[in-house]
Amino acid sequence: MASETRYDSVMSTKTPIAVQGTLSVGDLARYQYYHFHRRAWPFSLVLALVEVLAIPLVYYSSYNVRSFVVNSSIFVTCFVVWLCLMFILPYRTARKQYASQSLLSEADSYTITPNKIEYSGKSASSQMLWAVVREIRETKSLFLLYHAHNLAMILPKRFFVDAQEMAVWRSLAVSKFAKGIATPGLIGRWR
Repeated sequence: MASETRYDSVMSTKTPIAVQGTLSVGDLARYQYYHFHRRAWPFSLVLALVEVLAIPLVYYSSYNVRSFVVNSSIFVTCFVVWLCLMFILPYRTARKQYASQSLLSEADSYTITPNKIEYSGKSASSQMLWAVVREIRETKSLFLLYHAHNLAMILPKRFFVDAQEMAVWRSLAVSKFAKGIATPGLIGRWR
């Protein structure tokens, strides 16, 4: 109830919500994991099932231990490649992106108003009207404001001072974005 009262006063006086912090490699990695896994999980599930079902088939069709090892090596190789793609690649991409884009490691400030979302940092600043936001997704530790199918503004939850300020943000986001905030699926709860 307290957050609703504060939200009403924010909306009536048009006081912006201001949050600040510095993105970490972990924040970027969580975004990469979420973004990668939210589209790849059906493929991953099928591949895991094929792996689980193929090993017994190879075992029972093999004449001896050596032929089993040789025949199953392709499945083991696929599994290792799959693990690398699913777990190492998103983190590696995040580290590479963080190292190559110096503005990601600078202190950021976000000002959220009923009209727009403003970002400012030491080297760059921008603003985005609410009309540009295509989708808002929430994970365990991030809010992702998608302005394109595969591009999002990352707003870590740790940037908010307290739960009340986050509730005000949620209320504003829901009021400005008709679809509301998409709840975190299995992948979003994990990361």
